[in-house]
Amino acid sequence: MSSTEPYFFEKYFPSSYHLQFNCPITQYPGSFNLTKDELERKSHANKDEFLVYLDITGFNPEEITVRTMNEMVSIEGRQGRRPGNAIPRSFSRNYRLPDFFDSEDVRATISQDGILQVKALPSSAKKFRHLEEIKAADNVNRFRK
Repeated sequence: MSSTEPYFFEKYFPSSYHLQFNCPITQYPGSFNLTKDELERKSHANKDEFLVYLDITGFNPEEITVRTMNEMVSIEGRQGRRPGNAIPRSFSRNYRLPDFFDSEDVRATISQDGILQVKALPSSAKKFRHLEEIKAADNVNRFRK
């Protein structure tokens, strides 16, 4: 393998699959009024929607980071030392995006009551591209017979 030849992953997958995207976090003006049990039940990932709720009470919006990389959503929260708190808090959660979801379509909002909502809808461009690839492969296979 020469030094100018790209690595396997870079050669066979588009570069958008391994670029990091920092999701913007916006302030939600109201509250979601959800208990901890409801948060877990309302979070889901299926072919129609990706939706995650996290209780981040006690964290400031600047201390939360939502990133997407390799079709994974990574949510991290890190608190520095505060007066009166001896131990800094932190958490990290990772979620896999379902098929046909684009990592740049992930949006995050924080409500007034400290609930983080991370949401994404399927990308129609990815679905269309995938269907075109299937049609092209089907046409190739049809003429090989």
